[in-house]
Amino acid sequence: SLFPTSTLIPVTVICILIFIIGVTGNTMTILIIQHFKDMKTTTNLYLSSMAVSDLVIFLCLPFDLYRLWKYVPWLFGEPVCRFYHYIFEGCTSATILHITALSIERYLAISFPLRSKVVVTRRRVQYIILALWAFALVSAAPTLFLVGVEYD
Repeated sequence: SLFPTSTLIPVTVICILIFIIGVTGNTMTILIIQHFKDMKTTTNLYLSSMAVSDLVIFLCLPFDLYRLWKYVPWLFGEPVCRFYHYIFEGCTSATILHITALSIERYLAISFPLRSKVVVTRRRVQYIILALWAFALVSAAPTLFLVGVEYD
């Protein structure tokens, strides 16, 4: 391990709490927005998609904890290592892009309230979400080639 046990135990407890709260909160957000038709506003479409991204990031947390406790050897193999870093990088970028798109949408709604109702439609927001996911995952693709398992 890279750190003493006296450091790892509190960090692990905090990470487990963050994991439980993050997975529960994001899952509830996704389910509520998808279940209730009146919750499917353009803003909530961004929030729901961002919750998916954040949920995947939280689901990667156990691998981070494993690396803290046992840095070497990585027992999950080369493909899992590459996929883990790719997904983590892609979802982090997706979350940032969601926040950016949501901020732009809110700016338009406040600055141009009448015009934004015509310009910002559910269909356009769905296309924007699809495009930002595609961009995030494509921009994370180099990690598939740049990371790997280190062997002693």
